[in-house]
Amino acid sequence: MTPFNRAFLQFFVPLAVTIGLGTTFSTVHFPDIFWGWRLACATSLVLLCVWLASSLARRIQAETDKEIHIRQALLTSEERLRSLGDNLPGTYIYQCSRRGDKALHFDYISSGVTRIHSYEPEEIIRDPGILFRQVDPSQLPGLQAAIAESERTLGEFSIDLRITASDSQYHWLQLRSRPRRTSDGSAIWDGVAIDITTRREAVAMLEAMGVKNVVTGVCQMDNANYDDCRDVFIKSTEDYINKALGHDHRNLQHPEHNKGSGWIQIHTPLMNLSKADTVKLATRLPGCWEALAYSHTSYDGNYPPIDNNHANVLRADGFEKAGLPDPLVLRAVSERLMTLPETANYDSHRAVNR
Repeated sequence: MTPFNRAFLQFFVPLAVTIGLGTTFSTVHFPDIFWGWRLACATSLVLLCVWLASSLARRIQAETDKEIHIRQALLTSEERLRSLGDNLPGTYIYQCSRRGDKALHFDYISSGVTRIHSYEPEEIIRDPGILFRQVDPSQLPGLQAAIAESERTLGEFSIDLRITASDSQYHWLQLRSRPRRTSDGSAIWDGVAIDITTRREAVAMLEAMGVKNVVTGVCQMDNANYDDCRDVFIKSTEDYINKALGHDHRNLQHPEHNKGSGWIQIHTPLMNLSKADTVKLATRLPGCWEALAYSHTSYDGNYPPIDNNHANVLRADGFEKAGLPDPLVLRAVSERLMTLPETANYDSHRAVNR
């Protein structure tokens, strides 16, 4: 029960009953006082109006509170999205549109655009041509054709562009978006732009060096939850590299397809091995066990790996489950930089030290 309802029952209702009884009494014993019934009606009407007004006020207040809550939630969501777009490294998000035959214009663009194009979002919104003028002229026809096709089919828009920012250095930019049609027939693209310069340079280096096989030690086991260590990520990267080099249209398909030998392959021999299995494998490969004493996985870059960041924890867990001591830890102990861990895989070394 609300405070007002409680007050209404405690004060107004008794007051109304008292006035009603008094009016009845005066009407019976003093019939000449003709105004008694009018007073009763007026009092009842006033109390009814007060109750109706309070109910309406409570309803209005509830609707106002709900509207304020919704507005605050929207502001929080917008601020979260804005913060995400502004702080993604080497990335910015955007919304652009085209109405009829008019040129493209940006409705929104995050502040990350400044780090890539050296212009503020407000400048680009006023003059979208700034971005188009930075694109390699030889790519402009393909860019315009891709935009037109995406607008016509409402299909995904994806293109890699070579741009020249104000630092006069070439950068590679990947644009990806998906358009939608509005009620007035306009097309709106919600998209993301990613600086892929480092990726393209690495791909070009592989090509220049004639590299056809790349080996990496990532694995998707042990529930590490690193997206770039998953098999699907590696296969997508391999596909991207070969498409970026034009192998997909030069008949240099994956060797499994028997269409050529130019396809660059990424090999992941540890992909489906647990950390413990990897440790055991190192004991069987020449030189690997000794090399582990100088390998490093700690996120903070510190040696020895004694804190509890995820990389150190996963590594320690792998050696413990394999029942073998970590050569990197033994090295640090011999240098008197740390003490032996208390886990059972170091018991034999503990006995020797005693």
